[in-house]
Amino acid sequence: MAPFRLLHRLPEELIQDVMERLDHAALSSLNLTSRWCYGVATRWLWREVELTDCRTRRHGEGTEEGEMVSDEHDDMPLVKKLLVLAT
Repeated sequence: MAPFRLLHRLPEELIQDVMERLDHAALSSLNLTSRWCYGVATRWLWREVELTDCRTRRHGEGTEEGEMVSDEHDDMPLVKKLLVLAT
């Protein structure tokens, strides 16, 4: 039996220890390996998510050419929904 097929038999503590040591690129690769790895690696890929409300600068309508305007739309309702989903 291939050693890879025995990973699911490891104790949860060892699996967590291995996952903590992997960087984002390695977790992404592991995530694509199998269904079992997808289930394990996905939790670690998404364990740290930063949700921010960003303001953007763009050329405004009705302003002088080259003048930049700050986009003041409020993304907070969307960010709050994403926060609920993340928790």
